[in-house]
Amino acid sequence: MTNIVIVSIEEFEHLIGCIIENEISLVSFLREVAAAHTDPKTSVMFIDQILGLKAKKWAHPQLLEDASRRAVNLLSKVLTS
Repeated sequence: MTNIVIVSIEEFEHLIGCIIENEISLVSFLREVAAAHTDPKTSVMFIDQILGLKAKKWAHPQLLEDASRRAVNLLSKVLTS
């Protein structure tokens, strides 16, 4: 088997964020990852090593942004009471 890449949940979120922001094309990016893995000198352990060169910033799904905002609001209410 070739071109098998394990992607963490966080890396997957980065990947989807870059696609949503039109920073990458999924097919082109996966071809680039596959090409990088043909040579041990360019192969990477983490997909973010290639994706990070293309991302202007790490985008997070709206679901996570909303959950983070709610958690911060709840904590601030609890800690200021």
